[in-house]
Amino acid sequence: MPAAKESSIIFLLQLKYKGGFGDNFRDEKQWHRNILIQSRTTLEYLSCIITNIMNWDHCHLYYFVVDKKNYIHNGLDELILEDGIFDGPCFSCDIRLCQLGISIEDEIQFNYDYGDEHIFTLKLLDVIENNDNKKNYRPGLISFNGKNITQYPEPDEEFDLYGIRFEEETPRLDFTSLNCLYNESYKQLYKNVVRFISVVDHTKLLKMRKSNNKREWNFAVTLLESRSLCAKEISEKIEISEERLIKWIKTYNAFGLSETMKSRRRNANSSRQVKLKKKIKRVLEILHHPPSAFDINRSNWSQSAIAKAYKNKYEEPISTATVGRIIRDEGGYKFSKAKQVLTSSDPNYAEKVNLLVTMLQSLKHDEDLFFIDEMGPIRVKKHGGRSYTKKGETKWVSSNPVNRGSVIFSAALSAKKNQVTMIYGRSKNSPAMIDLIEVIYNQYYQLSKIYVTWDAASWHKSNELIDWLNSLNQHSTKINKGPLIEFIPLPSCAQFLNVIESVFSSMKRAVIHLSNYKSPDEMKSAISKHFRNRNNYYKENPKRAGNKIWNIDFFSNSDNIRSGNYREW
Repeated sequence: MPAAKESSIIFLLQLKYKGGFGDNFRDEKQWHRNILIQSRTTLEYLSCIITNIMNWDHCHLYYFVVDKKNYIHNGLDELILEDGIFDGPCFSCDIRLCQLGISIEDEIQFNYDYGDEHIFTLKLLDVIENNDNKKNYRPGLISFNGKNITQYPEPDEEFDLYGIRFEEETPRLDFTSLNCLYNESYKQLYKNVVRFISVVDHTKLLKMRKSNNKREWNFAVTLLESRSLCAKEISEKIEISEERLIKWIKTYNAFGLSETMKSRRRNANSSRQVKLKKKIKRVLEILHHPPSAFDINRSNWSQSAIAKAYKNKYEEPISTATVGRIIRDEGGYKFSKAKQVLTSSDPNYAEKVNLLVTMLQSLKHDEDLFFIDEMGPIRVKKHGGRSYTKKGETKWVSSNPVNRGSVIFSAALSAKKNQVTMIYGRSKNSPAMIDLIEVIYNQYYQLSKIYVTWDAASWHKSNELIDWLNSLNQHSTKINKGPLIEFIPLPSCAQFLNVIESVFSSMKRAVIHLSNYKSPDEMKSAISKHFRNRNNYYKENPKRAGNKIWNIDFFSNSDNIRSGNYREW
């Protein structure tokens, strides 16, 4: 495998056009484009640059020929590359220029569009050292001769002597469209994916997958399933780190199966693994607390702040890169989005979570637990939101729309039956909570006990509410009818534990986003109908509310208690 050069090396390539449909293009003016490009650029990105300079669509298959080796972009339609199409060994275009082993005056052939067969050559004119050592050095079109060639000429247009039609626009490199094209075409669709597998390699991999050799089985599963499973799923399946299996995929794309099989194995160092696990646990533990707990004057965490807190607490330095890797790979957080980094500052967090989960697991047949919360005021206006939109079009919503009123409601979600009970009101206060609990009391009158859990809002623990509850429980005990009601408060700043939050979110996406109701009554009608349909669905398809929140073993491990939105729970 050729050794990759440093990222500070820049290649000067000269692009020449040789013709289409196999014809030779002889231009007396020496048509060319001189391009400066980083040596670590892949052939996939190079193809995007060439079509961008030519002002062509980048929607066709292509291949490069270097030293009688074919580097092919075959799309993602077929995993198996048909045999006998190309002469010589075949690899993918997911390989860097510096890995091709080319020298000054060497030529690369670029064949674009199997139908029209546009043929280019790329000659390496010079190798330049980038003294600034910029890792993100942008490619540049430094000189050119001749106008761009039309990709799809009309049949009735005039052509030159060689059947070529030229454009009037001056050649240029449009970085906006280039980066957009590359991000959409490659970074999203082709990330950590095997581009194709030859027929010979496919036969070998199927045999390796049936082998008792664990190492061969790991290679086979990684390469055969990279399109159907993400890197994390494969990593969990074969018990190999994501970093290592991604390296296998990239090695296979660039150099084939034989080089991939030569990848060296790392000897696991048991003491090192123990230290790493301890470091991961400590970093995630710090992340779960607010920065103020470590005397750091920030409202949210940064990698450098976590590294500082780690050093102060454990008297051991840790790099910001290691912190970022642990947060991303081990914790599963997207650090850039604050909405996914909700934390609880409640000192009794663990005890309250344990009480809630224990209560859920110990519910008797004539008992139930309700998640309660309020929503609103929701303004009756034209709302924005996400929807299917034709490419190139944008839906606009006024920043100051007409306000036609507002809607406030309170709701309770049955943990066992997954049924929603709701009432509308004018405000969020203790009387509204009393009204809702009375409705639940009458609706589930046959139960012996009802548990109510909600957040730490002031009206959820007011004297008025507590006095009313004591009076109701005394009355039920006296007549020996009706359920007793008991409150189970959630930890403060732990909205992600209240399952009804996800129910509200689904309702908003369904009937509030992109809505434009004419009156509060019209909005109320849509909300009520949504919850009726939801209740009917779970009557026909019984399922208890929540998921991992029922499992106390999940919460007993502090590594599992991630702060985040309710969808992770």
